[in-house]
Amino acid sequence: MANELTNAQHGEEHLNVRVITPSGIFPNDDKWRQVRADETVGDLLDKAANKLKLTNVTDWGAFVGTTELNVGQSFGANGLSGDVEIEWHKREGGGGAC
Repeated sequence: MANELTNAQHGEEHLNVRVITPSGIFPNDDKWRQVRADETVGDLLDKAANKLKLTNVTDWGAFVGTTELNVGQSFGANGLSGDVEIEWHKREGGGGAC
């Protein structure tokens, strides 16, 4: 309809996000989840944990490439846009010298 404004005209930015974990992919292999840029990364990770039945993720990190995300901040505050694949898993342990 001609009178409707698009999301961009309202100032809302959206991203397509997929969360990849050792237990599966959220929302699934073939789909992306559309989120607003002002949504908190942790909120989406909570949804992924519930859907994938993940029980203990307290020591996990969320990464895009080699950059760890601040899950308490929004997607926009983390500098994310477009199509984003988040790898969510245990942080790598740092081995020490013997």
